[in-house]
Amino acid sequence: MKSKIVAPTHNGVSMYEGSVHNLRGMLVRVGKQLYDHGLVVGTEGNISARIPETDRVLIKPSGVPLGFLKAEDLIVVDLDGNRVEGELAPSIETPLHTAIYRVRSDVQGVVHTHAPFSTAFGIAGTEIIPLQVEMFLYILFLKREVLKSWQKHAFSNA
Repeated sequence: MKSKIVAPTHNGVSMYEGSVHNLRGMLVRVGKQLYDHGLVVGTEGNISARIPETDRVLIKPSGVPLGFLKAEDLIVVDLDGNRVEGELAPSIETPLHTAIYRVRSDVQGVVHTHAPFSTAFGIAGTEIIPLQVEMFLYILFLKREVLKSWQKHAFSNA
């Protein structure tokens, strides 16, 4: 049974609906900027945002290019990755995004691109080295924690 969000209202619009509306607009703008700046190609890359004070996330659906994303295309999923709202299929990268949100309650958004230059480095087997020690340590910590959360979640639902 899925829980319904009950939220206070302001001028006849629930705070939940207002937050979701604003986040949809923001994600559409970010998606267009990523596309326009060449950081994503085709339908690659994903963006998502945590809906404040809920256990829900807005995420780009599968198969929709970020440059052509419309507000109504975005899917609402819970932190387990189950679709709560929306007609399209959630991104296949939804488990990655929800694992980050489960591990880091302070994270409010995730941008995951397949930038052509970094993809080329990966294909060539060339490592992109973090330029600051803090970045290196943070990447190691986040990778470990997200992997643990994803594995625990994936195998508990199998």
